Amino acid sequence: MLWSCSNKGKEIEVGNICKIGAVLDLTGPLAMYGTWVKEGLQLAISDYNKTYPNNNLELVIEDSLSNVKAGVYAFQKLTEIDKIQFIIVAPDSSTVMANAPIANKNKVLLFTPASSSPSITNAGKFVMRNRISGHQEVEALVKFIISELKVKSAGIAILDNEAGHFYRESFI
Repeated sequence: MLWSCSNKGKEIEVGNICKIGAVLDLTGPLAMYGTWVKEGLQLAISDYNKTYPNNNLELVIEDSLSNVKAGVYAFQKLTEIDKIQFIIVAPDSSTVMANAPIANKNKVLLFTPASSSPSITNAGKFVMRNRISGHQEVEALVKFIISELKVKSAGIAILDNEAGHFYRESFI
């Protein structure tokens, strides 16, 4: 019996290990968020491996250091050296967008569970996420503070990255 984990069209037989890559901000200013994603992934993979003991998943984690260049290097290592076809990138939207062309060119699935830049929506057919964009978050927040709190002026502090710039634009 075969299962759905594959490597360039070759199916993996039951009993083999399927690797999932992760490029996470584990150090630097975004480390708190990267650590949350890491812990969630480890929990999910552990749970999966207990439920399906003949189809083991292995998580290969690289630290992006909260640095886009390091995140691109880590993504390339996972695709070129480790030959991983499914890579989770979180939380920095800038790192996701820098890796999007690589994922699309090499037909490697890049999934982000935590990045919010609206650019991710159109980053290519091999790039996806499962959270709403930052624009949608800000739109809901602004409607609330205007209609419910009756605030007439406000300001925001943002990170100087891909998502932060969209948060600023959306807020304005």
